[in-house]
Amino acid sequence: MEIELNNKKPKRHGNRFFFFFLTILCVVVCVFVSQFLSSVITTGAIGITNNSNSTSYSEYKLYALSLASYATETQAKDYAGTVTRQGAGGYVWQQDSKFYVIASIYEKKNDAESVLKNLTENANAEIIEIKIDKVSLSQVSSTNLKKEYFNILSNLKETYCKLYDISVSLDTSVYSETKSRIEIDNVKTNLQSQLDKISNGSSSADGIYYVIIKSSVQKIIDKIGEVVEYTSTDNFPFSAKIKNTYISIVEDISDLVDQIKKKK
Repeated sequence: MEIELNNKKPKRHGNRFFFFFLTILCVVVCVFVSQFLSSVITTGAIGITNNSNSTSYSEYKLYALSLASYATETQAKDYAGTVTRQGAGGYVWQQDSKFYVIASIYEKKNDAESVLKNLTENANAEIIEIKIDKVSLSQVSSTNLKKEYFNILSNLKETYCKLYDISVSLDTSVYSETKSRIEIDNVKTNLQSQLDKISNGSSSADGIYYVIIKSSVQKIIDKIGEVVEYTSTDNFPFSAKIKNTYISIVEDISDLVDQIKKKK
């Protein structure tokens, strides 16, 4: 009887397991890197005060965390692309002839300072103070119309606060991405509803204020709508898009207040 010998070598599963493990490790590292800066710049939620029926609009300050500053916008945008991949806002903000790359904006200075302390490896990081000036609307023809305009201006700050809170909830896994989109859409719907209620008044001055406010707020609403529909990418994840948008909205608020002041 002939005995057939099986000379096939046993299959080695070690290499296959090693490459599988290496692939998983790479994925985990990529996710960690993309979320690291996002988690570092996250602080607690902002307490929102509803200022309905406002009869004034007082000045206030916000505090932007800048990761670096550059002499040219091109340089700043190049660096911004790097930090958005890590979950930061990466918004380029021009102030005092410099271009700052903003990671986030905080309502309280101590929150911004706490985050700055965590960025021990970034010697270029600093806090930029943003001042939103007081508005009087002295030329508006009636007290009721002033209230309408003051209310919508106050609601713009609340919009920033709400988007900030949603960003924190997403970064801390309190909200899923789907839940975050729903909440952002609610912010958009509420602001649109408030804008639709303002009237253009009876005087030429009323009409000028109305056009300025209406166009500026609609621009902000459109930006929020873009976030709801935004498709996340590795270079610009959804978390970074939210931050980038609320930073942009703060700049829009500042520009709107400046336009109103010029109409005195």
